[in-house]
Amino acid sequence: GFNSQSSRIILALGAKHDFFWDIVLAGIKKEIGETPAFEKSKAKISSLRRSAGTILFFEDESITDDLKARFPLYARNFSIWAEQSQGMVQFAVWLALSEAHMGASLQHYSELVATKLTSAWNINPTWRLVAQMPFGIPNSQPSHKDIVPGKQRLQIVK
Repeated sequence: GFNSQSSRIILALGAKHDFFWDIVLAGIKKEIGETPAFEKSKAKISSLRRSAGTILFFEDESITDDLKARFPLYARNFSIWAEQSQGMVQFAVWLALSEAHMGASLQHYSELVATKLTSAWNINPTWRLVAQMPFGIPNSQPSHKDIVPGKQRLQIVK
């Protein structure tokens, strides 16, 4: 909201991309230990690590906090608007990758890695990690997903 422009992106390539997925895997292992669930997660992270790179999406909370302070009437909405803006940025990036014939997936491992990542890469501490988008040349078609019919999701009023 209010043309806040609070979305931030880091493009991780090469060793930095690998490092990111290594700390994700370490974070999962720390949370659940050497379990069958960890082995399943390990396989997934291994496949994500094989992508060409990872786009990390952040929200600069200092901007949202400033707007809340300057416009108290709308304070409760700024975080909502920031998340909506994040979605638009992520979708725009997804479309750009698609136009370049790249595949991508949206991941949410933020809680597992945010502190370590911020420290390791000297990321501004006001940037909150929101999502990660590994991308690359697709090696298979996406799996089928059931889609809720449009009639159930759209209402037209005249």
